[in-house]
Amino acid sequence: MSMKLMTEAMSIKVGNPLRKLILLKLADNANDQGQCWPSYQHIADYCECSKSAVREHIDTLIQQRLLRKENRLGINNGKGNTSNLYYLHLNASPMPPKSTAPVPADSIAMPRSDSPMPPAGTPMPSDGTPPMPPAGTRISH
Repeated sequence: MSMKLMTEAMSIKVGNPLRKLILLKLADNANDQGQCWPSYQHIADYCECSKSAVREHIDTLIQQRLLRKENRLGINNGKGNTSNLYYLHLNASPMPPKSTAPVPADSIAMPRSDSPMPPAGTPMPSDGTPPMPPAGTRISH
C-alpha cells in the first residue's frame, strides 16, 4: 500500500464517486512505484459493485491519463485468467473528468400506493386502541 498515492488519489477530481473509490482501491493495492495487479473481481468485491462497472471506470481512468493498463497473458500458453498490471500516473495532469449523469427521477423507487404504511398526516390512534387492518376486522381464509 502506498499512502502517498492514496493521498494523491484523494485530491484528484475524477467526475464520479464510484470511479474515485476504484482509483483509491488501485492506489491502496499499488506499490511505491504505482504498480498493482488486482483482479476486476477483487476491486468489485471491495467497492461493492459489478465487474462491468469496474471495467467501465478503469477504462475512463485510462482515458483521463491517470492509469495505464498492461494486459497479461495466462500462464498456460496464454490461456486462463491472469490479472492486468496497472500503472498509476497520479502526478500527471488528468484530462477533465467526464461526469456521469445523475439518476433520472423516474428510476428512483417511490412508495407504492398499496404500501402498508398510512399516508402522511394520518393521525396516530390512542394507546388504548388496538391495531386494525384497514378493511375491517374480518379475516378470510
